[in-house]
Amino acid sequence: MEADENPLRKQLCRAASQLWQRRLTSGTGARVAVELHRRRYLATPDGRRLAGLNPGDLATVDLQGVDLLNARGTTLQTWAPHRIALDHGMRQTPEDIGAGRGRAIHATALAHPPRLLAFAAHANAQGANGIKLRGHTPVPLLDPADEPGLITAITTHSLVVLTGLGVFASGANLDATLASIEDAEAAAEITLTLRQLR
Repeated sequence: MEADENPLRKQLCRAASQLWQRRLTSGTGARVAVELHRRRYLATPDGRRLAGLNPGDLATVDLQGVDLLNARGTTLQTWAPHRIALDHGMRQTPEDIGAGRGRAIHATALAHPPRLLAFAAHANAQGANGIKLRGHTPVPLLDPADEPGLITAITTHSLVVLTGLGVFASGANLDATLASIEDAEAAAEITLTLRQLR
């Protein structure tokens, strides 16, 4: 581990812990990743709870999810959306972003916010292709295997629901990425409360 990585490692551990503390994920299926440099990324390790991670616990992976230091690697299914989003972000020029053909993406997260996933399950059962929440932009609902659909969705959406996998967020940094999950879960709670009041 390079010395200049340590602040980013600590920031990623804090972000992962916040997801767990705010009950936006459960179990060990969540993952948070952030761009390090030179096509290297820091990622939370497979099979570990996000609470209580230390900087040395994080994996340093390439774009394919291969651990460059410990040969642990990542599960392909849970790394795939991160790979797609980070690759998309890496290819964007300032002109693309300015013209609305892409977004700056340097951090990603796969989480399990309960209210948002409940709305997603309901929308999926109704055959809808997205979730509409009060005061929030629509959230696309995609099959995790739909790589072209995910590429299209992340061009304009910071958040998508991948059925059976979780809620996937991408953003310019860790704070923006986690904020998109928090905002959507808050909108889901407001929407649910308003429905109960009717």
